[in-house]
Amino acid sequence: MRRHMLCVLSLMCVLWGLLAGCGRVNRIALPQHGSVVQASPETVPSAPLYFTKAIFGLRRGEVVASLYNGELSGGDLCNYGEAGLVTWPTGLPALGRNTEELAGLFHEVMHSQGYDVTAAPSLVFDRAQEEMRAQFLVAARITDIKANICRHHGVWYGDDLHTSSGELYAEVEWSLYSRLEGRVVLVCRTSGYHGSEAAMPEGELVLFQEAFSEAVRALAARDDLRAALRSVPAAAAAGN
Repeated sequence: MRRHMLCVLSLMCVLWGLLAGCGRVNRIALPQHGSVVQASPETVPSAPLYFTKAIFGLRRGEVVASLYNGELSGGDLCNYGEAGLVTWPTGLPALGRNTEELAGLFHEVMHSQGYDVTAAPSLVFDRAQEEMRAQFLVAARITDIKANICRHHGVWYGDDLHTSSGELYAEVEWSLYSRLEGRVVLVCRTSGYHGSEAAMPEGELVLFQEAFSEAVRALAARDDLRAALRSVPAAAAAGN
């Protein structure tokens, strides 16, 4: 019976491929990515820093993901009726609506790596005072996203299961601003990757947030960041 239903679905793709999006869509190649070396707490400077905001710097209309088609080992269909290449920002709208959550991810990861990050997102009172304690400000600009996404559909009727899985690569440009010097003292780029075969509600957002967290870990491990945070003039630092 199951084989019969798969044959029916395949026939539907042949007959209505152009209308239903059943044409063969392959995965796209993702940029190379390596494992992140964790920062050693003993080497982390104590100068406090504050994450200001994250923005997206991708070009409108740029291809960012493939909604590839096929059948998963668990039996679900990938992107049935909606397979194709998607562009920014319409293809992955959930990502652009959740930039505030990136501040929490930055704080969580950098704090776990031994950095003094001020104004935790959970802080309710005296936020302004805590923000002013920071000697450095950090901003993030997401410059690239590439993903292969499977939006899960039922094998029998092709119904949307409202879950997704896949893999996502993100590149982030970081700017470090020194309040004491009144200028940007470091601009660098890191990248992150996350892949999961598990079907998750809002899976595309989860993949992006995990990839962003990996990019933060890569930032925490950079020698030039630690050197910049150590460059605070001793007299100026003593007065804060």
